Amino acid sequence: MGDLLAFIFAVNGAVLSFLLLLAVPLYFIIRDLRGALSRYNLMDPDETGTQLGEDKAPYLRAARQVFDNHPEVSVFIFGHTHRAFLDKLPDGRVVFNTGTWLKLFDKIPVLLGYLPAVYYPRFQMSSYKITEEDGRPVIYYREIPKKVQQELSWLQRIMILTRKKPKPETIPERTVVEYPSMSGNS
Repeated sequence: MGDLLAFIFAVNGAVLSFLLLLAVPLYFIIRDLRGALSRYNLMDPDETGTQLGEDKAPYLRAARQVFDNHPEVSVFIFGHTHRAFLDKLPDGRVVFNTGTWLKLFDKIPVLLGYLPAVYYPRFQMSSYKITEEDGRPVIYYREIPKKVQQELSWLQRIMILTRKKPKPETIPERTVVEYPSMSGNS
């Protein structure tokens, strides 16, 4: 009986030691994985209709910093794998993202609450043209249509059947930059 008890304690000690050694690296792997999933809006099950890459706040802050440091600048342009948008600031300056040629995915919550969301694919290809009219920069926007082939399974289509698909942000076809202190600079 004493040998059996010693054997059980030895096995339990070995298993516990192994789990403790494994727990430290697993903690860091899981923490980093959660951080990455959270950055791409894939973690929060309560969030509905979140679109990947939709947070413009960091870019607007960066634009404001450029505008503050360089008062002669009236247009802040950036682009990457983000959604196209154009924001006219209260002072008349403009911030716009050229968008991407890559496929975008809209997060659509499913009909049955705790199942994973469906990511609906689409394209939002666009082009911008900046010209000058009456001494002011004018930005022309044109969306380039491209259809997405059906990639969702029948089950995914059924799970989002009655759900509304998010609409892309409406961008005006023509925007005049009305930054007041412009003296021929753009």
